[in-house]
Amino acid sequence: MADDQNVVKRIVWGEIFSFPHIFKSFRMATQPHKMALAFVALVLLIGGGLIMDSIWKISDTGTAMEGEILLHISSSPDRFDAQIEQWQDGRLLQAASLLAATKNDRRDLSTWRGLAGAKSRHFSEAFETLRKDYVATKEQGDEFASVQRNKILEDAEKNDQDWADLIDQAEEAYEYELDKINDLLEDVEDKADELIEKDESLKNADKDKQDENIEKAEENLALALIDAQKALTLRKLKFQKDVNAITGNGLFESFITFERDCVYHGIMAVRYLNFTGGLAEYQKMLAKRTAPSVSLAVESGLPDIATVGPQDDQPGLLFFVLLAVEGVRWMIIQNWVFAAIFLLWALIVWSLFGGAMYRVAAIRFAREEKISFFQALQFSKQKFFSFFSAPLVPIIVILGTGVLLMIGGLIGSIPYVGPLLMGILFGIAILMGVGIAFMSIGLVAGGSLLYPTIAAEGSDCFDAISRSFTYVFSKPFRAVFYGIIACIYGMATYLFVRLFAYIALCSVHCFVKWGVFTGGSPMGANADQLDVLWQKPTFWNLHQFNWAAMGGWDSICAILVAVWVLILVGLVASYILTFFVSASTSIYFILRRRVDATDFDEVYIEEADELLPEPEQANQTPDEAKAEEKADEEEQAE
Repeated sequence: MADDQNVVKRIVWGEIFSFPHIFKSFRMATQPHKMALAFVALVLLIGGGLIMDSIWKISDTGTAMEGEILLHISSSPDRFDAQIEQWQDGRLLQAASLLAATKNDRRDLSTWRGLAGAKSRHFSEAFETLRKDYVATKEQGDEFASVQRNKILEDAEKNDQDWADLIDQAEEAYEYELDKINDLLEDVEDKADELIEKDESLKNADKDKQDENIEKAEENLALALIDAQKALTLRKLKFQKDVNAITGNGLFESFITFERDCVYHGIMAVRYLNFTGGLAEYQKMLAKRTAPSVSLAVESGLPDIATVGPQDDQPGLLFFVLLAVEGVRWMIIQNWVFAAIFLLWALIVWSLFGGAMYRVAAIRFAREEKISFFQALQFSKQKFFSFFSAPLVPIIVILGTGVLLMIGGLIGSIPYVGPLLMGILFGIAILMGVGIAFMSIGLVAGGSLLYPTIAAEGSDCFDAISRSFTYVFSKPFRAVFYGIIACIYGMATYLFVRLFAYIALCSVHCFVKWGVFTGGSPMGANADQLDVLWQKPTFWNLHQFNWAAMGGWDSICAILVAVWVLILVGLVASYILTFFVSASTSIYFILRRRVDATDFDEVYIEEADELLPEPEQANQTPDEAKAEEKADEEEQAE
């Protein structure tokens, strides 16, 4: 009987190990209220960035060259400035070349000779015959492209025109060219049909063979027309790419694209459990941005240890995190006004909606209870200043200390006495550097715990900084371990969420496509109207839209389709935010328990808060609730 009392009936792993609590993050992250908050935050952030892009594009310097962020990371300042200056100074010449080439194409349609493909000789014959008629109606006075470019440059300088004016003229010439080629293709189709009817070579056989030859010729003509429409689409894409190379991309568009790619590559690195790969390559990038060191020290002849790595050292998670930080650095250095406004807007949005998400996560983790969308927002509004200032205070301290060090550097510039004073006081500068290191490491390592502290404790920004820094420095290895577990688990769940969305969108595309039979000639022989409006999604590209293949009405329809598709894609992106919030909140509660011995269920609750009961508890009678409570007590006793 005594032996029966010592039988272990169940192991509660969460009481033995702490990290299993991180696995609650998926269930917490998929709460509808939290997903809605993240989706609204994403819409506001992206919408604000796009609005700022449209305003900044009015200025010549309000755009970024393609690949500018990566060039900024991997080049020396002198080389980067030279490349940007060369691009900006060369835009007038590039715009003149584009205008000249477009006018030349409009004049003789020479670039469209590829439309006269070999799939249908009747199409080729009709195309070449009618093209000569269209070329014969060209405007008088047009010259070859090289001469046109020089003349365009002379006229631009004479009329005080810039590259944007030439781009506008090129777009007008391009639209005229498209109208011209569309009219030509309509005439070619009719002409080719006439040629098939008059082709005696198709009729020099028995009747069955004649019908087969004519049918084959008509099929080849249909394929040639589809190829012509596809070539027209490719021409549109090429022209738009040429224009973008001259005008550049929006600052926010360039930034968010780079950051998105860093996130996706980081997720893939975690997929292969690659956390520290590529750091040698990152060190080489940094070396290009700094002046070479000059030293008389004895050298061993071995390569710099910071740049030594395996031959197949693939970039890992930390590499892409550092690149993402470099992207922020680019925006601050190169476009500090834009960066200041956007980062301020991002902090306001995240303080309100991010704070609400953290509050939902804290209540769910601690008490397994739910609060409404508006209750969470009400809490974040009350604690808005704490959420807003929590990440700013360490940054202000770091920058303020840096200003003091800069003043010390100015003292060192005093002739004769300055270097002596600087040498005497340099010990104080070292201590200030230690303080900067402490704040920087605490902000980087414990920054994700600032908001969970405010959400769970209802405290101010100083308590949040104190707790987050203390927990990280008290349990650094546990914090790193929990972070690795969260990254691996987050990667797995994100791939599952993305797979879910991919299957949903593919199912829609597949079944809708079965009911559509026409309208896909701009894309290819097997395409239809749905492929024009929305290409079949792939796992890594859920929203592919062929704007170049669309006309006016198709563009309107595609926008309506895109809205619904992007809502689902936005929810997938929102999951990254909600999981980060849930995982960082879980890690905060775990570290709090380890350091302060505080129970998980202790969370700040205001008297005005009305926690919503779980759905299964809402319909319980008092007797059922007491019976369940008694069962829980017996289970805990066992």
